[in-house]
Amino acid sequence: MKNKFLVFASALLLLSFSAVKSAKAQDYYSAVGVSLGYPLGFEFKQFFSSKAAISASLGYTPRADIMLINATYQYHIPLYDNLSFYAGAGLSVGTAFSKATLSGNKFVIGLTPNIGVEYKLPTSPLVFALDYKPMISFTSHSQFNQSAIKVLYTF
Repeated sequence: MKNKFLVFASALLLLSFSAVKSAKAQDYYSAVGVSLGYPLGFEFKQFFSSKAAISASLGYTPRADIMLINATYQYHIPLYDNLSFYAGAGLSVGTAFSKATLSGNKFVIGLTPNIGVEYKLPTSPLVFALDYKPMISFTSHSQFNQSAIKVLYTF
């Protein structure tokens, strides 16, 4: 009985060390930055495991005249040193201004699928990402041409 407990405790200890090591495989835990494109805005990203992150953003889409708050779950797949592909989905909530109110409804809410690639500079705290994030709206303001280049500062 005592040997089984020691084996179990040793296995648990090894798993916890491997989890810490894999959490550092992404090379950063949090990042803040800008999204240059559609939407144009600010972003915060937080990893909660080595491959899973939550990205939150506040952005403005000039051509549709919509301001959105967005939260997206992202699953990262390493491709090469400091380069990863990610995919996920989330929710967008916001408001439409004068040009976008085709139906008279200014409230915007929708699902946001997300794919992209990101590259972390090895000797710098900067991350560059290319992102495609259409917004499938439950109201009349869907946006399928939402892509951006992102520059993030990691910490």
